[in-house]
Amino acid sequence: MYSVKITRISSAILFAILVAAMLCPQPTEGGTGLRDRENAFGIGPRISYVQVRDDIVVPLRFSGPGLSLLLFYERRGLVHQHEVDARLGLALLRDRYGFSGAVLSSSLSYRYLHSLSNNTFGGKIFLGSKLNWSLNDEFFYDWDEEHLYWLTTIELGPALRYSRSIKKERQIHLTLSFPVVAMISRPPLYRYYKTDELTKVGFLLSKPHEDLHFALFDTYQAAQISFAYEMRRITLTYTGSFKHATEPEPVTLFTNSIDVTWRFRW
Repeated sequence: MYSVKITRISSAILFAILVAAMLCPQPTEGGTGLRDRENAFGIGPRISYVQVRDDIVVPLRFSGPGLSLLLFYERRGLVHQHEVDARLGLALLRDRYGFSGAVLSSSLSYRYLHSLSNNTFGGKIFLGSKLNWSLNDEFFYDWDEEHLYWLTTIELGPALRYSRSIKKERQIHLTLSFPVVAMISRPPLYRYYKTDELTKVGFLLSKPHEDLHFALFDTYQAAQISFAYEMRRITLTYTGSFKHATEPEPVTLFTNSIDVTWRFRW
């Protein structure tokens, strides 16, 4: 039932994004209207709705709001695009019985894109790759206040983008990425010690990187889609992210987010 709900929500969001992109007005400048070259630094908040189910703890879905800080750097050209972004956030969750939990998340990613075509539906298509490190520290203190749970991933896979200028200084970007190679770390199924050092930052960073191992598609699946409306100084972005690992017990992390970032261009 949980996976069916996720599929329906993701399909509805994807359909709405595709319709919006197709209905946008034609560019007002020649060609695609995209700028020849640009460097940009940005910062802003991300407001999220996070859903987590980790069967090592209990087969229940936890959900709730989250808030993150985003930093990014972009170097764009008509042929090549380079992007680096970092994120740090916290989500406060509850299950259907009112028990509390939280997810402390951080990520760092690099994306390279190369232009494939011009004037495709009035815009450009880019294809490239994305390298992403992600750490999700999970706390289920009403179920297990003594131990840390986590999903740590290092991912590499293709990235696809459709970009289009809709008027002067305004663009839309539809981006899809998913890993084909990944390394993951998960907590052990059984704990043979009494408690974790949950108050030490070093432990929260180092412990979730133990036993990093390669995972194929049968044991780890993930995808991310985003739709950005970019103005000269501000960019509004919707992002949907899905992660699912099957070992040692299934864990699913599904996030819907809205970003508001301020851009400083040169």
